[in-house]
Amino acid sequence: MNTLDERFTEYIGRNGETVLVDGNSRTVFFMSFKEGITILNDYMYLFTQAGEVSTGVIIERNDTKYLVTHQEGNINGVYDKFLIREITKELNFIIDNEAVAVPSIIYDGVQRVSDSSYLSVFEGKLEVMICDTTQNQKIEANDRFITFGNAWKVIGITKTDKGLIKLHCDKDLIADDDDMENEIPKGIIIEEPTPTGAYYIDGKADIKCMSLETFTGIKIENDIIIPSVWAFTLEDNENDVEFSITGDDTCTIKSQESSGNIVLTGVCDGETIIKEIDLEGLW
Repeated sequence: MNTLDERFTEYIGRNGETVLVDGNSRTVFFMSFKEGITILNDYMYLFTQAGEVSTGVIIERNDTKYLVTHQEGNINGVYDKFLIREITKELNFIIDNEAVAVPSIIYDGVQRVSDSSYLSVFEGKLEVMICDTTQNQKIEANDRFITFGNAWKVIGITKTDKGLIKLHCDKDLIADDDDMENEIPKGIIIEEPTPTGAYYIDGKADIKCMSLETFTGIKIENDIIIPSVWAFTLEDNENDVEFSITGDDTCTIKSQESSGNIVLTGVCDGETIIKEIDLEGLW
């Protein structure tokens, strides 16, 4: 171990603090970031053992999250110096049909360290920096998010810095089904329930004239009849019958005919069951 390595190891052991780096425990230390004589509280310098941190990872210090945005340098292979910035907020994107909170840095008119340019939220422009992860790589142009009381649309994506994704965004129209209170954009598709178990309609295959018969929708899972809700409809084929819904899973049919055929249809969990019923005379 060289002298610099010994001194750094001693210093970080004495003055360092334990944080989470993408969920893994690491010992690091921080220094304030100054622009001229002004300390910028949302920026900090981070010092770590060489190779323990890289750009694009999330640092969790107490209850605050930071994104590692730039590597300032590596000192003789002993330690690394990074610039980090406090996460502005977690933006909700629809990824794989779920609302996913993505830790983000929002440039909304604050001077950027990289090129000193400005982006103005008042002009309907935002730039967002996020980690380059497998999940975040699924964010595409035209994806939307809600913040600052407005809807925003991704119009471009750049990956010029290792470990980082930049989203270039324009203000978008607010949709009727945008959840402005919880800042969740529209886009979640409500899928029809997948049929499970076995289904059938229990009841006679024929109805005698002037008789009233009850029909019950049955759902079975693991050989057990479980409660279910059915939607019944009847195709009477112009026969004189009386059809009534009597419960979540039952209906009745009364026949005034001595011959004919009717069709009872029941739907449960997206599964459609059809039962053909003959109409017969009194004897």
